[in-house]
Amino acid sequence: KQEHVRIAVHDHGKGIPEAFKSRVFGKFAQADSSDTRQKGGTGLGLSITKAIVEQHGGSIGFDSGEEKGTTFYVDLPIWHEKQLEKSEANLDEGKPLLLIVEDDPDVSNLLGMMLEKHDFHYHQAFSYQQAMAMLQAHNYDAVSLDMVIPGGSGAKVLQGIRSHESTRDLPVIVVSADVHEGAILCNGNTASVVDWLEKPIDEGHLIASIRSALRGKSDSDCEILHVEDDVDIAMIVRTLVQRENCSITHVTTLDEARSLLKERTFDLLLLDIGLPDGSGLSLLPAAESIRPPIPVLIFSAQDVDPVVAGTVAAVLQKSKTVNEQLIEQIKLAISRKGNTVV
Repeated sequence: KQEHVRIAVHDHGKGIPEAFKSRVFGKFAQADSSDTRQKGGTGLGLSITKAIVEQHGGSIGFDSGEEKGTTFYVDLPIWHEKQLEKSEANLDEGKPLLLIVEDDPDVSNLLGMMLEKHDFHYHQAFSYQQAMAMLQAHNYDAVSLDMVIPGGSGAKVLQGIRSHESTRDLPVIVVSADVHEGAILCNGNTASVVDWLEKPIDEGHLIASIRSALRGKSDSDCEILHVEDDVDIAMIVRTLVQRENCSITHVTTLDEARSLLKERTFDLLLLDIGLPDGSGLSLLPAAESIRPPIPVLIFSAQDVDPVVAGTVAAVLQKSKTVNEQLIEQIKLAISRKGNTVV
């Protein structure tokens, strides 16, 4: 039974000199290292390629003869799609179980490989109907959700998750080709989403988001409410604050923010000004009325009146603020919680 697939690339060059063949995959190795060589390069390419291939359980090699060209080949283990019945047999290991809702089998399998590598179990759903049936049949720890799926939509799945008592607090991470379109499909219900990831998928970001969601608020050092209608900026901020072991809830409208401020306790209100349903500054009285008051950090592209700026912890302009400065101001504002001046 074939267990590997081979990918080969052949050139019609001069071939690899016999004396150099043993050093092809070494670091900084170049057959022609003279100052007059025609092609540049560091000599790291094949060494890096070999490391990547072997990390995925494969091997790399070549066939070459002088003046006959060279064939480089990579042998990789065949990915066998796991059936639901097989994964069910291993669920007693205590590892978190996730549901991947994605209509593209290749993307779904890639997500599955990423999850498996980091000790997560997973099930796959390829349509709205299949996703809803599996959510009723199993207890999942989190859901990875594409917004465009056959038979319905990711937004409809999200609505179904939030409308049932048993899944109301289930962490949902949107994985979409267009996060802006995904936010529109959510119809303003972005507070229901733990994180937004754009394809192609950043494995580190995905795993960090899942682990942060599974840790929950109880293990976080701080809880931040971020009011921001730009999903890209929200994703960047989430990635930054998660490194500081802070949980962040992102909303895009004033109505969502007001509801959350009434229902939950936050350590910081990170506030944009220009929002779809009005000015973010209208939230300042709500933040001030809570006891102790919630520190407010304005992070916006718009200028702020000096009088208003004097009532908040800090004002940062998006175009002039580097990541490190934003994080420092967030930590400083949170440390001031409990003071009478917000």
